[in-house]
Amino acid sequence: MTRAVFFDAGHTLLYAHPDLGTVYAEATATLGVRLEPERYAETFVPVFQETTKLYASTSTASDAQDVAMWRDITRRIYDRLPALAGIAFDAWFELLYRRFGDPVVWRMYDDVEPVLTDLRRRGLRIGVISNWDTRLQTISDGLGLTKLVDFLVISARPACASPIPASSTWRSTGRGSVRRRRSTWAISPRRTRRGRGARACGPCSSNGSGG
Repeated sequence: MTRAVFFDAGHTLLYAHPDLGTVYAEATATLGVRLEPERYAETFVPVFQETTKLYASTSTASDAQDVAMWRDITRRIYDRLPALAGIAFDAWFELLYRRFGDPVVWRMYDDVEPVLTDLRRRGLRIGVISNWDTRLQTISDGLGLTKLVDFLVISARPACASPIPASSTWRSTGRGSVRRRRSTWAISPRRTRRGRGARACGPCSSNGSGG
């Protein structure tokens, strides 16, 4: 019998709007440099993949660690786009970090509210478990996600001595274990079944995490 449903945050419930490259491009344009969104998007993906590997073994989480990781990622993007050399890196990073902490650049997927509402109607407890930093609380509040769930677990919160590695993959053992991010999971006394996004969460499927 399924009793609770847990969701990842990024790319399961939330996404950057209208897209990551556009958020970068619009923010950077305010500093006088204009590049096509595609330039940021195509640079971000390999940089994110290579940089997060360096942090994959981290067993603790905090806002300070998150800032350090994103500063590293942002610096690598900056160094690979020569057009950015005309602006100060620190100013660019601070601008982007603030921007991605603003609910205005995030959206919930269209199926999120109806799915969460339906799960609550069935009497299931609903939670979000995330490796994001504490900016997620402001984003969740601003989008109206917080009121749709029973709790929001953010590993960077001081009160959360996170057992979740600060990486793009979660690994654990035992019943109801979390094996992968960006998934929806069902937790029952006997089994855990993997779904694919909010709508995949049916009567026997649940759980799971900036992103």
